[in-house]
Amino acid sequence: MGSRSQSETSWDVSVPLINNPYIFRMSIQLCLITWIVIMCLFVFIFVAMGEYDAVVPMLTLMTAICAGLWVVMLLVMLVFFGNRMPMRFTIRRGGITCDITSKRSKWANRLLIIMGILARKPGAVGTGILAVTQESQTFEWNRVYAVTYNEKRRVITLRNRWRSLLMIFCLPENYREVLETVTNHVTRRPKKGALQKHPVARMILRTFLTALACLPIFILCFAMATIWLIPLFGYVVIAAVIYVTIVIILQGIQMHTSQYSFLGSYRGFELIHGEEWIGIALLGAALVYLVWSSWRAIKGKDESALFLD
Repeated sequence: MGSRSQSETSWDVSVPLINNPYIFRMSIQLCLITWIVIMCLFVFIFVAMGEYDAVVPMLTLMTAICAGLWVVMLLVMLVFFGNRMPMRFTIRRGGITCDITSKRSKWANRLLIIMGILARKPGAVGTGILAVTQESQTFEWNRVYAVTYNEKRRVITLRNRWRSLLMIFCLPENYREVLETVTNHVTRRPKKGALQKHPVARMILRTFLTALACLPIFILCFAMATIWLIPLFGYVVIAAVIYVTIVIILQGIQMHTSQYSFLGSYRGFELIHGEEWIGIALLGAALVYLVWSSWRAIKGKDESALFLD
């Protein structure tokens, strides 16, 4: 059922899940991305520790776990949601809004937050909060670079320079009207040369530089999240860098007593000689880069992949 006013048009639709090729493909992509991220992290840890024999068993285990999560995801779609997701789309002059109207979905998201708090699981709390923020999404027309459509399935996809922003599921009676409205609103078209400057290449370069700069895993994880997810994680990176810097300075100026009495006392920095200072200088440069990169992300000069046009 749709409604219309002079300034907006809205309609409700019940989107199929498992038998929807778009949703089915996205579930596979989500599990694959999770598998890749986890494997890269564990391979990095095991290789750094010299545990090369553990890589293949870990690969097998993570593959089985991710495959199991995918099966569970499909079962949740089928059993809990009844293979349907009620949604409402609203087209306005400034953009389009997608609202998840499923009461089960909203209830499950808030229950996940509560269970995460009670179980002291920050990951579950973060997942629940992220899901709540996705219940209503608005995309301005000036952030859309391209429109693709599938007339057979009545799906219109809004895209930016490198990913899909939103899939609009239409009703049989309003598909043509919605397509015409969306096409008329998306007047911003990038020049041919602008599309050739793909933002992912810059993201990969920043990821590589951040990986070189991050020795502690904690800083590495949050620095990567600053690039690909939420820029505010940059505050965590800066705080961690300050902490590491303070620890290094305190260890360097702290007085130590040698086990050999004739050597007396010495400071940590006094044991550093020659090429070791080069390593300290490179570490300092890496920490400076992390602070600079994180601050640019916080100020919006370097957008994260999640918010990138």
